[in-house]
Amino acid sequence: MMSQRKLNFCDVLIVPQKSLIMSRQSVDINASYKFKFSTHTLNCTPIMSSNMDTVTNVQTAEILAEHNWVSVFPKHFN
Repeated sequence: MMSQRKLNFCDVLIVPQKSLIMSRQSVDINASYKFKFSTHTLNCTPIMSSNMDTVTNVQTAEILAEHNWVSVFPKHFN
């Protein structure tokens, strides 16, 4: 049997591409998502809170919503 080579973080080098952006402040990371079976579109920043009850609650969701971020509530949350 031929063994497959296993890679770890030391084996992989990610080199960033060259960018013409002068400042990180000028970067817009907002995204627009169109749902497949709906006419709705979600415009947000693709950053989501964890769906753990110790992480996401109503207060956290309100703060994240001010920045246009997505909150993922735990499944037992009303």
